[in-house]
Amino acid sequence: MENKTIQRKEYVKASFAGCKISDCFFEECLFIENCFSGGEFSFCTFKNCNLSLVDFEKTRLHEVSFQGCKITGANFHLLEKRLFSMGFKESILQSCNFSHLKMKKMSFEGSKLKECDFKETLLSEGNFKRCDLEGTLFHQC
Repeated sequence: MENKTIQRKEYVKASFAGCKISDCFFEECLFIENCFSGGEFSFCTFKNCNLSLVDFEKTRLHEVSFQGCKITGANFHLLEKRLFSMGFKESILQSCNFSHLKMKKMSFEGSKLKECDFKETLLSEGNFKRCDLEGTLFHQC
């Protein structure tokens, strides 16, 4: 899928496994228990979306932006580690795992990170301006 704007769609237990999606804009969409495994998202924006319990195993995220999104239970540590670049702005991230990732210059500006996990994560030059980090764990970062 390329060059699409998708608004107010609900995807519950849907599979995007292995899909290649580029230059797409998702607004006010609901992604609940979706499988993105092995997929590739390039130059995509998720705005005011809800992503809960999404499977990101071996997913490639290249220049992906999450703006005003709610993301719960995402295991970002399962991403294709060599091929990801993403950013978060004014989003709510709850119980997400970012362990063992190289997230140099990653931005979380204005976001709330509740009970997230950053174990042995490279965060140099990261942007955590105006963030609420309630219950978030940083260990050997």
